[in-house]
Amino acid sequence: MGTKQLLLIAISVFVVVIAVIFGFKLFSVSFADQVKDITLVRVHEIGMTANLYRKKPVEQGGGDGSYVGFKAQHATRLGADVIIKKATYTESDNKLIMNFTLKNKGENGKLYRVWARYEPDGLDRVRVYEPDSEKWVWIFKR
Repeated sequence: MGTKQLLLIAISVFVVVIAVIFGFKLFSVSFADQVKDITLVRVHEIGMTANLYRKKPVEQGGGDGSYVGFKAQHATRLGADVIIKKATYTESDNKLIMNFTLKNKGENGKLYRVWARYEPDGLDRVRVYEPDSEKWVWIFKR
Protein backbone atom coordinates (compact mmCIF):
# COMPACT_ATOMS: atom_id res chain seq x y z
CA MET A 1 0.00 0.00 0.00
CA GLY A 2 0.98 3.54 -0.59
CA THR A 3 1.74 6.09 2.06
CA LYS A 4 -1.45 8.02 1.31
CA GLN A 5 -3.59 4.92 1.77
CA LEU A 6 -1.97 4.07 5.12
CA LEU A 7 -2.40 7.65 6.30
CA LEU A 8 -6.07 7.59 5.23
CA ILE A 9 -6.67 4.33 7.15
CA ALA A 10 -4.95 5.70 10.27
CA ILE A 11 -6.99 8.92 10.17
CA SER A 12 -10.21 6.93 9.62
CA VAL A 13 -9.51 4.70 12.63
CA PHE A 14 -8.70 7.76 14.75
CA VAL A 15 -11.94 9.51 13.73
CA VAL A 16 -14.03 6.38 14.46
CA VAL A 17 -12.43 5.95 17.90
CA ILE A 18 -13.05 9.62 18.77
CA ALA A 19 -16.67 9.34 17.55
CA VAL A 20 -17.29 6.24 19.67
CA ILE A 21 -15.80 7.86 22.79
CA PHE A 22 -17.79 11.06 22.23
CA GLY A 23 -21.00 9.09 21.66
CA PHE A 24 -20.47 7.06 24.81
CA LYS A 25 -19.95 10.18 26.92
CA LEU A 26 -22.88 11.93 25.29
CA PHE A 27 -25.39 9.15 25.89
CA SER A 28 -24.20 7.78 29.20
CA VAL A 29 -26.10 8.95 32.25
CA SER A 30 -24.45 9.15 35.62
CA PHE A 31 -25.85 7.15 38.51
CA ALA A 32 -26.65 10.38 40.35
CA ASP A 33 -28.97 11.39 37.51
CA GLN A 34 -30.58 7.95 37.56
CA VAL A 35 -31.11 8.25 41.32
CA LYS A 36 -32.88 11.58 40.82
CA ASP A 37 -35.19 10.10 38.19
CA ILE A 38 -35.91 6.99 40.25
CA THR A 39 -36.50 9.14 43.32
CA LEU A 40 -39.13 11.28 41.64
CA VAL A 41 -40.98 8.25 40.34
CA ARG A 42 -40.81 6.36 43.65
CA VAL A 43 -41.82 9.34 45.80
CA HIS A 44 -44.73 10.10 43.51
CA GLU A 45 -45.89 6.46 43.59
CA ILE A 46 -45.74 6.35 47.39
CA GLY A 47 -47.42 9.76 47.63
CA MET A 48 -50.31 8.67 45.41
CA THR A 49 -50.73 5.54 47.53
CA ALA A 50 -50.70 7.73 50.65
CA ASN A 51 -53.38 9.99 49.19
CA LEU A 52 -55.56 6.96 48.43
CA TYR A 53 -55.04 5.82 52.03
CA ARG A 54 -55.92 9.32 53.30
CA LYS A 55 -59.18 9.45 51.31
CA LYS A 56 -60.48 6.02 52.40
CA PRO A 57 -62.64 5.78 55.50
CA VAL A 58 -61.26 3.93 58.53
CA GLU A 59 -63.76 1.10 57.95
CA GLN A 60 -62.07 0.36 54.61
CA GLY A 61 -58.55 0.49 56.03
CA GLY A 62 -57.86 4.15 55.31
CA GLY A 63 -56.89 7.25 57.21
CA ASP A 64 -60.23 9.09 56.99
CA GLY A 65 -58.67 12.44 56.05
CA SER A 66 -55.27 11.88 57.68
CA TYR A 67 -51.93 10.33 56.72
CA VAL A 68 -51.52 8.96 60.25
CA GLY A 69 -51.25 5.17 60.06
CA PHE A 70 -49.95 5.03 56.49
CA LYS A 71 -46.51 3.86 57.61
CA ALA A 72 -47.86 0.63 59.09
CA GLN A 73 -49.88 -0.15 55.99
CA HIS A 74 -47.03 0.59 53.58
CA ALA A 75 -44.30 -1.28 55.50
CA THR A 76 -45.02 -4.60 53.76
CA ARG A 77 -44.57 -3.09 50.31
CA LEU A 78 -41.27 -1.50 51.26
CA GLY A 79 -39.92 -4.86 52.43
CA ALA A 80 -40.08 -6.12 48.85
CA ASP A 81 -38.54 -2.97 47.37
CA VAL A 82 -35.06 -3.55 45.94
CA ILE A 83 -34.12 0.12 45.66
CA ILE A 84 -35.18 1.55 49.01
CA LYS A 85 -32.96 0.23 51.79
CA LYS A 86 -34.50 2.13 54.68
CA ALA A 87 -37.61 4.30 54.93
CA THR A 88 -39.08 6.43 57.69
CA TYR A 89 -42.23 8.51 57.64
CA THR A 90 -43.45 11.48 59.63
CA GLU A 91 -47.23 11.47 59.41
CA SER A 92 -49.72 14.19 60.19
CA ASP A 93 -53.20 15.09 59.03
CA ASN A 94 -52.10 17.30 56.14
CA LYS A 95 -48.64 16.12 55.15
CA LEU A 96 -46.44 13.08 54.86
CA ILE A 97 -42.68 13.49 55.12
CA MET A 98 -40.62 10.63 53.70
CA ASN A 99 -36.97 9.83 54.35
CA PHE A 100 -35.32 7.09 52.29
CA THR A 101 -31.91 5.57 51.88
CA LEU A 102 -31.41 4.23 48.37
CA LYS A 103 -29.10 1.34 47.56
CA ASN A 104 -26.52 1.68 44.86
CA LYS A 105 -25.42 -1.63 43.39
CA GLY A 106 -22.73 0.09 41.36
CA GLU A 107 -20.31 2.89 42.09
CA ASN A 108 -18.73 1.45 45.26
CA GLY A 109 -22.00 0.89 47.13
CA LYS A 110 -22.68 4.55 47.89
CA LEU A 111 -25.92 5.36 49.66
CA TYR A 112 -28.12 8.22 48.54
CA ARG A 113 -30.50 9.82 51.03
CA VAL A 114 -33.83 11.26 49.98
CA TRP A 115 -36.15 13.67 51.77
CA ALA A 116 -39.62 14.38 50.37
CA ARG A 117 -42.81 16.09 51.51
CA TYR A 118 -46.17 15.07 50.11
CA GLU A 119 -49.37 17.02 50.74
CA PRO A 120 -53.03 16.37 49.87
CA ASP A 121 -52.71 18.35 46.64
CA GLY A 122 -49.59 16.47 45.51
CA LEU A 123 -45.83 16.41 45.74
CA ASP A 124 -44.43 19.50 47.47
CA ARG A 125 -40.63 19.05 47.77
CA VAL A 126 -37.95 16.47 47.06
CA ARG A 127 -34.23 16.63 47.68
CA VAL A 128 -31.36 14.13 47.44
CA TYR A 129 -28.10 13.99 49.36
CA GLU A 130 -25.31 13.17 46.91
CA PRO A 131 -22.33 11.42 48.52
CA ASP A 132 -19.93 12.66 45.83
CA SER A 133 -20.59 16.36 46.34
CA GLU A 134 -21.67 15.89 49.98
CA LYS A 135 -24.55 18.32 49.43
CA TRP A 136 -28.34 18.21 49.45
CA VAL A 137 -29.68 18.90 45.95
CA TRP A 138 -33.26 20.00 45.32
CA ILE A 139 -34.92 17.90 42.65
CA PHE A 140 -38.40 19.36 42.93
CA LYS A 141 -39.67 22.35 44.85
CA ARG A 142 -43.18 23.74 44.45
